[in-house]
Amino acid sequence: MPITLEWTGAEGRVLLLKYSDPVTWEQFDHAMDDGNNMLAQAPFDAVAIHDWRGVESRFFRRGMRDVLNKALASPMNAVLTISLGGDPTINRLVKTSLRLVRGRFQVCETLDEAYSLAEDTLAGLEHA
Repeated sequence: MPITLEWTGAEGRVLLLKYSDPVTWEQFDHAMDDGNNMLAQAPFDAVAIHDWRGVESRFFRRGMRDVLNKALASPMNAVLTISLGGDPTINRLVKTSLRLVRGRFQVCETLDEAYSLAEDTLAGLEHA
């Protein structure tokens, strides 16, 4: 399966979407819809991490707007969406797109960094 979705993190409040080639746009749409549904059904605030490290940049060249639109459709309890990509082209495309929608979206270089940011964000909500 080129895209897996699973609840992870210290308290199971981080939804990890892990992508690997080859990914089709139909699979991407289905996974994003499933992820948004999983987030919407969760009775808690959550963070989504999209791990793009297994996907070649050619996948995104024609559809960054589609990726961004799907991310913007995430439910309100998805307090943060983190993009994790190893390909420099993916990182550049994501960072450029995220400048338009600051706040709920971040880019990390490593999975450890992404989990640390996710856990810090969720802990900050509990103390607010």
